[in-house]
Amino acid sequence: MLHELELARLAGEIQREREERRPGRLHRVRASTAAYDGALVDACRTVGIEHPRGALPWSDADRYDVEMRLLAAGVHW
Repeated sequence: MLHELELARLAGEIQREREERRPGRLHRVRASTAAYDGALVDACRTVGIEHPRGALPWSDADRYDVEMRLLAAGVHW
């Protein structure tokens, strides 16, 4: 599934940005996190799972809840 590949890529990008100590890191982490949440929305739509409405990025609690529901539905990344 393309969603799984995109989620894995963005998760890796977030991790790399968090580890780097360059100016503008916070902005890059927020942008990557919003893109990751957008990929979660796409995956939810594909498998028919409800997701939080509103601006991205989501809260950590909302993100975790969606990740767990996707994993339970068989989406793995």
